[in-house]
Amino acid sequence: MPIPMNLHPDRLFPADAATRGLARRLYATVKDLPIVSPHGHTDPQWFADDTPFANASALLASSAVSPPTATKL
Repeated sequence: MPIPMNLHPDRLFPADAATRGLARRLYATVKDLPIVSPHGHTDPQWFADDTPFANASALLASSAVSPPTATKL
C-alpha cells in the first residue's frame, strides 16, 4: 500500500517569511498557466507554430526529430 505524501504547499518557497510571502503571491498569479519548458533543447518556433508532430513517440528516441514544417537541425 503506498504511503500518502503530505507535501507542504510552501516546500519550494524561501524560508524567509517576507520572501516566502512574495513567492506565494507571484506563484498565485501563474499557477494555473500551462507549463512551457523547452529547456533550450527545442526550437522555440515549434511552440509558436503549435504544429502537431507526425510521430510524437519518435521524440523519445531522437533529439533531432522536427515537426512536419520545421527545419531539421
